[in-house]
Amino acid sequence: MGNLIFCTNSRYAPHLAVLIYSILCNSKLPLTFYVLYSSLDAPSENTLRQIVESFDSAQERSLKIVFVKADIEQILKEKNLQLKPFRDSYDTYTRFFLTELLKPYNLKKAIYLDVDMICRQDISVMFSALDNISTLGGVLDTVSLGLDYFYLTPTYVNVGMLMLDFDYLERINFAQRCVDFINNCEIDKLTCNDQDVINNIIPEEDLVLVDQSFNEYLHSKSAVKKAVILHYTGPGKPWLKHIRWRLKKVCWLTYALCTTAFLHGIKIGQTGRTVIFHFLSLIRGFVNLYLSLRELIVGRKP
Repeated sequence: MGNLIFCTNSRYAPHLAVLIYSILCNSKLPLTFYVLYSSLDAPSENTLRQIVESFDSAQERSLKIVFVKADIEQILKEKNLQLKPFRDSYDTYTRFFLTELLKPYNLKKAIYLDVDMICRQDISVMFSALDNISTLGGVLDTVSLGLDYFYLTPTYVNVGMLMLDFDYLERINFAQRCVDFINNCEIDKLTCNDQDVINNIIPEEDLVLVDQSFNEYLHSKSAVKKAVILHYTGPGKPWLKHIRWRLKKVCWLTYALCTTAFLHGIKIGQTGRTVIFHFLSLIRGFVNLYLSLRELIVGRKP
């Protein structure tokens, strides 16, 4: 049984639905999805549950989804942590307290994923890598390493995907280390918020660097083709209408369309997804031309 962890709220639940659907399309593993949420309306919860349960009944494999309430803003207040919201939410800081929030479930190992992702290949290869990790694993963030961030480390990883050994996290008192670092750091010099914190509290010798295809944040055709997980970092999310249609966005749109169809009872297989992908790829030049013209007319940069 593979364990996957997500943090979300009602605003981002539709995008989590696309991610979960893409994972299930590309894996035959028995999986448990742990959805930690600060707020989640009933329709959003029902949608996520519908996707998992529909795949479970159709394929007769063991799939589960578990919803865990995580009032992260209240937790931060109780611990007297003065952190600023990130993109109008405190949910990004939920990662600090995974060991505490998930303690009742006795997890041994799990993979954490941000919701601004899709799965493009069989995720079982990532669980095979997780089997060999007894600390914490992640993908080196080469983009951030090229910038002048105050809290960069030599093995600075992108924490949008983390391979977690919970025994290790408990042993080093991960949550408390995060709290202590925040209390003693120069808050105004945190650039990537929780990412800075996590990179600085894990000893360099304990951090395992894994294949970049497990958290591909680059845009090149070769990178996208090899990716197991595509990560849409930065503010230019693929669901935003004004963002140009690069190859990565076409990949996301393909799964988003198929997710919508699935929720309406239309099941689209690999061949159908390929047809949709090629059609969207064919028209993306025209869409980008339209976006460029609109930019000239209204003065808005995509």
